[in-house]
Amino acid sequence: MRTASNSTYRLAALLAATAALPVQAVELKPGNWEVTMESMNPMMPAPRKIVQNECMTESDIDWPAKMASGMDGSSGCEMLDSSNGQGEATWKIRCQGAGGPPMEGEGYMRSRGKTAEGKMTMRMNFQGQEMVISNTWNGRYTGPCN
Repeated sequence: MRTASNSTYRLAALLAATAALPVQAVELKPGNWEVTMESMNPMMPAPRKIVQNECMTESDIDWPAKMASGMDGSSGCEMLDSSNGQGEATWKIRCQGAGGPPMEGEGYMRSRGKTAEGKMTMRMNFQGQEMVISNTWNGRYTGPCN
């Protein structure tokens, strides 16, 4: 049984909020993807940048929709607002935090089948201070999986 790597989960987490949107809004081509992600968190001394190659199968690309089916509130997260069109999706989300502080955020994703980019920003209060975590990423299709 194949398990998805960290980059698949990162990509899926960013796409999960778009699961309620029509598929054509966030269409991705199955195959090998080079994904660059940069995460900024005030608790880290510097932004963390990761570049990975990942074989994205049809099942991996469908995984965000399966994951986000819990966005009805049973997962602790709910979709507050979403819109889409012309290969772009935006959303606002609220999570009640299982064992952690409540968070709210927004994000966007643009895709053209063989390229994609996005950003998600989440805000929470942590020990009396507002914390903002920002993840930006871009990906490009590099060919069929080996």
